[in-house]
Amino acid sequence: MRLAYLLLGLVSICAAVIPIESIDHFYDLANNENGTYTVVKYYTQWCSHCKKLKGVYEELEEAIKLDNVQFLEVDCDPFGSSICSRLPGYPIVEVIKPKRLTEGEDAIQKTSEDDSTGQSLFDKLKGYLWFSSAGKWTLEEERVARFEGIRNLEPLKGFIEVIVRKNMVKNDLLDIIEGISITAEPKLAKVREYYNTLNNNDITHERSKLEKILKTNRDKTTPELEIVKLQLELVNMLETELEKLDDEL
Repeated sequence: MRLAYLLLGLVSICAAVIPIESIDHFYDLANNENGTYTVVKYYTQWCSHCKKLKGVYEELEEAIKLDNVQFLEVDCDPFGSSICSRLPGYPIVEVIKPKRLTEGEDAIQKTSEDDSTGQSLFDKLKGYLWFSSAGKWTLEEERVARFEGIRNLEPLKGFIEVIVRKNMVKNDLLDIIEGISITAEPKLAKVREYYNTLNNNDITHERSKLEKILKTNRDKTTPELEIVKLQLELVNMLETELEKLDDEL
């Protein structure tokens, strides 16, 4: 069995678009924790639209110039009752975001245990587990983005690039919130400094202030305004998660 997986891995390395050979193969790739985004084409042998998509999908793999993106294809004839069971039809293209490395399930337990210590919700948020763990053969809904447009090269390419870019920014901000950011990137360093000055009483005020700055300078593009945009996204994330945490407690 170990030899079979080794050979399967060699096939995956050599193939531009990786054909899925087993359920384990699919979930091992899709549920990676190495920061790789997974683009998946689900198809069947009998679907005429799937045949039209084949060439476009191969062009798409060549057109995406991102090192952290892998391309899979799943033949849903053999996997219709397993991998493809949640799909409404064929063909379908999805982007699966990688799992985030977390401190583990102990973070949730610690948050509950600390409830009586008088910590503010803002402080507890730093120990909150953002993405819960799941079974091996599971894809969390929030990690899956399904393409709904015309299945041509440019719309597909734009969709993938936007999903990857936005999720990478979100992960950078989560790293800052969780205190694991070690980035030397100037913009993120500025956002980290900004985050360290906040407390939960500032959130609503800060959101209004940042929105006003962007509204006043809506026709301008400067490095300073890019930092303000990141700060606003950070504040919006904090506000949303604080509300969720408040409901759960």
